[in-house]
Amino acid sequence: MQIYFATNRNVKRESQTNATFGDRFQPDGPQFFRVGRCEVASKYGRKPTDDDAFEVVGVNLYPEKPTPRSRPRARSGDLFDELREQLRDEQRDVLIYLHGFANTFENSIERAAALQQLYNQRGDGGPDPVVFAFAWPANGRSFPATEYFSDRDDAMMSGLAMARALMALLRFMEDALADDRAAIRAARERDEVPSPDTLKRCQGRLHLIAHSMGNWALRHAVLKIRDALRTRPLPRLFKNALLVAADEDADALGHEHKLGLLFELCQNIHVYHSTDDQALQISDATKGNPDRLGTDGPKDLPTLPSRVFAIDCSAVDETILEHGRHQYYRVRSEVIGDIKQVLAGVPAERVAGREPIIPGRSWRIKRA
Repeated sequence: MQIYFATNRNVKRESQTNATFGDRFQPDGPQFFRVGRCEVASKYGRKPTDDDAFEVVGVNLYPEKPTPRSRPRARSGDLFDELREQLRDEQRDVLIYLHGFANTFENSIERAAALQQLYNQRGDGGPDPVVFAFAWPANGRSFPATEYFSDRDDAMMSGLAMARALMALLRFMEDALADDRAAIRAARERDEVPSPDTLKRCQGRLHLIAHSMGNWALRHAVLKIRDALRTRPLPRLFKNALLVAADEDADALGHEHKLGLLFELCQNIHVYHSTDDQALQISDATKGNPDRLGTDGPKDLPTLPSRVFAIDCSAVDETILEHGRHQYYRVRSEVIGDIKQVLAGVPAERVAGREPIIPGRSWRIKRA
């Protein structure tokens, strides 16, 4: 399968077919990113929920290199054109994936491949999403504890590159929409019906999923988008944002200097959390990060807009010991099934497999 990506990691080997990346930033600065696509293969006999189910077998890196004195020339427009051709023909959705702590480039792409396969909606009446990963330079190491702080700093500094990638996507969508409107007007002037093949904008929706420390990076991306655009409200980019096991403050959605502006970018926000998340408990106890969004959910849920939904995964978070009850979004069938229904457009109160905690606002996923 193909996984599209953007990354602000340093390039260790420049190649259009088999590039490799390190765990530091682009030499010109953390704000610069490259784009490309990966060929990912499934390993024989492995399930998509297995940690080693996939392998990156090729990296097609777009050759343009950013320069420090100009806007990045990473040909994101070319990539979006290529992606659009697939989406327009098949009417598939796009899922932007922000990975968490201690992932190498290959890990992040393999996780993205797992999500593309696990969240596949074919046969369920919903869309089959294409996953687009932003691979920020987590170093792939969990120990010692200083590695956590290193990744946290790198996630924060990656916010500008993420923002620039998302704004490139926004510009592409706006240009495609303007071209379509012009084509429709021209066709009407000729008393013709425009052919769908001549229109540039696909009808698929955009979704966002941020796991663990990816939510900390997301905060800084949203703030950089605000600073760059200098307009309010921010443009509505996403149908759904899924904040999973978020290593973020429990009150983050209630403050504009944290994640509060995400409401303007997303129609709906779904917070998947677990009180038993051991990875976040360690973050709380040893790293001075109390009250995580990914443990108890939004601290101020009743005061947040009604478009925020909390989903308690405490009953279905257990996997293998090494996961620390932190990987349920890609391992537990109950959570995967819940997310598939959200992406398919099922209203929150009608998602099967849930029981209400606060009617209309929060639910608990039941064990199968």
